[in-house]
Amino acid sequence: MYQSNTYFKFERIISLIFNLITDFLTLIVIIFLILYFHFIRPMKIYQYLLLLTSILSIESYSQSKRSSHPFPGITNWEKTIEKASKEKKIIMVDLYTVWCTWCKSMEKNQFADLEILSLMQSKLHSYILDAEKDSIGQLLKLKYGVASYPSFLFFTPSGDYIETWTGAMPKGDWIRYIKDSIDREPIPRPGIPSGLNFTWPDFVVKEVNAHFKNSKPSDQKLNSFFSTCNYRKFEDFNVCRFYPLNIPDSLLPTMFSDKKWLDDNYGPDITLGLLSTSINWKAYKQIQDSNWNAANNYINQYAINFPQLDWDLFNLKLFYYKSRNEVDSLILSGLNNLLLLVKELLMN
Repeated sequence: MYQSNTYFKFERIISLIFNLITDFLTLIVIIFLILYFHFIRPMKIYQYLLLLTSILSIESYSQSKRSSHPFPGITNWEKTIEKASKEKKIIMVDLYTVWCTWCKSMEKNQFADLEILSLMQSKLHSYILDAEKDSIGQLLKLKYGVASYPSFLFFTPSGDYIETWTGAMPKGDWIRYIKDSIDREPIPRPGIPSGLNFTWPDFVVKEVNAHFKNSKPSDQKLNSFFSTCNYRKFEDFNVCRFYPLNIPDSLLPTMFSDKKWLDDNYGPDITLGLLSTSINWKAYKQIQDSNWNAANNYINQYAINFPQLDWDLFNLKLFYYKSRNEVDSLILSGLNNLLLLVKELLMN
């Protein structure tokens, strides 16, 4: 969602700030120790060098511990499928980025849990790839429209795409999903070609070459693309998934009217994700720009077209009311959502 995308940008900044603070504190400690041993307990040159080497070794060990991960990378996609097919195990690829805090949370908690690892090892071949820097990670990101992290891509032993799970999960949810949700036949997706190599527009290639850093195409580039966009062509459809905020309002009704074709060719889950994300992001953008009438229009569209996404709708309305300082509406929305939760609990 647009709020989520903004959050991930904020999360990246927080991660960078945290790393800077850590490095700064490390430098302070080193300076303090040098001053202490220079003025209070004088040391010889070789002792200074030994102290500095010890500090750097500790820091290096700490970094290596932080970067360790139980899953290997992938150097050859075909061999990965061949191995899974031979051992009849489902393939899971953890797509992450170095700035993603929730990726680190999954690594530190779920992927350090022996019960989870034992369950995964019995059913999966698990891998991890940097979606922004690793070459195969980039190809998977492009083909399967990954825009938020962590994203966990699942494939049958023969390499057929099953689905994508996005975000960090509590232990119980992760175990339940691994036990119950992946042992099923994949949804037919005849509109998604085989292989990983496709011909992307030049602005997408530029993003890949820049490792998706400060490389977002201009509105002019995107407007030019969308003026001739044919979403029935796979590459064009995925560009829509990369830039849902930029899909013209004039194109969305056509896509809604063609939803059956989209469902039949790309899968109902992917179609739902694209159309709902586009309207959701547009609503958040209008709220951030204080365009209240336009924002309210998108919120109404979201409520009409995606009643099953009631939690996302609640968060969207919450952001709208908070931004407008509508306290009464905020309280009413919260009470309505509480009633929905109670009803859901009673039904379960």
